[in-house]
Amino acid sequence: MSDLFNQDNAFNRVMTRIFDLALLNILWTVCCLPVITIGASSIALYTVTLKMIKNEEGSLAGSFFKAFRENFRQSVPVTLVLIAGIALLTADFHILRGKADANSSLIYGVNLVLLLFLTAIFSYVFPLLAKFENTVRNTFSNAWKIAATHIGETFLLVLINCIPFLLLLFFPAAFARVFWIWLLLGTSSSALADSYFLNKIFAEFIPKAPQNDEDVR
Repeated sequence: MSDLFNQDNAFNRVMTRIFDLALLNILWTVCCLPVITIGASSIALYTVTLKMIKNEEGSLAGSFFKAFRENFRQSVPVTLVLIAGIALLTADFHILRGKADANSSLIYGVNLVLLLFLTAIFSYVFPLLAKFENTVRNTFSNAWKIAATHIGETFLLVLINCIPFLLLLFFPAAFARVFWIWLLLGTSSSALADSYFLNKIFAEFIPKAPQNDEDVR
C-alpha cells in the first residue's frame, strides 16, 4: 500500500505523463486555431516532446509558449507551404473522386505519392526547426536529405503521423470509438513517439554542427 502513495511510483509517473500530453495537446490545438500559427504551434510541440524524451522539459506550458514566440516569424512561410500543399492535393482528390478511367487512376496514384512525400518532409521540418537554428530553405533541404537517408525511420514517422487518417479511411467505426481519446492525446502522443526516433537521428549531427543543422549530409 505504501507504493500507492509514493509520488514516484509507476502509476503516478504514467498518469503524470498522460496529463502532460493532454495539456500539450490542448495547447497545440488552441494555438493552431488561427491556422497561420500551425507551424509555430507544431515547432513548439516538438520543442517540448524532444525534451520530454530526455526528461528535460521543465515547465511544459512555459517551454511551449517560449518556443512558440521565438519561432513564430520563421514558421509563417513553412505554414504557407504546408497549407498550399494540402489545399492543392485536396482539390485534386476532390476532382478525381468518382472518376474511374485509367488517366484518373494514374493521377490519383501520383497524388498519393505526393501526399506521402509531403508527410515525410514535414515529419522532419518542424522537429528540425525545433531542434536547430537554420534558415527555412536549409531546413527543407535537410529534411529531404534525412528522409532519403533514413528510410526505415521515415516510414515509421509517416505511419505514426498518418494513423488517425488511416483509421478514418479504413476503419471508420474504430476511429469513431477512439475519436475523443485522439482529440485529447493524439497529436502530442504522435509527436512524443516521433521524438524517440528523431532524437536518435539528430544525435548523429549534433557533434558536427552543435549550433545548426546546415551541414547535414
